[in-house]
Amino acid sequence: MFPIENIKMLCRQRGITIAELERNLGFGNGSISYWAKSSPPYNRLQMVAEYLGVSVQKLAGEEEPPTNGDELIEILEACKDRSDLRGLFKLAKNSTPEDVRKAMAIFEALKNV
Repeated sequence: MFPIENIKMLCRQRGITIAELERNLGFGNGSISYWAKSSPPYNRLQMVAEYLGVSVQKLAGEEEPPTNGDELIEILEACKDRSDLRGLFKLAKNSTPEDVRKAMAIFEALKNV
């Protein structure tokens, strides 16, 4: 279940249709529309994001990753010092955006226990 409305909006902004996007990327007709019912392969999301000139996060309607250098350094330092965070990152880096959202919701729920 992927929010394809974001892809539709980005296509409209660039003056192309979903069908043109699919054709240009070599996807089957209706592939992107099907993503509304299932989780798309991450490599396909990357292809769409690159083609549209946005991040996968923006494509998914999520917050953009931090761009502040200090914040990124802080995140990297935390990962460097904690093997559990490195392990979590390794698990998450190849996950779909939907899987990451679910995991984040679980972490938020656990904070309130």
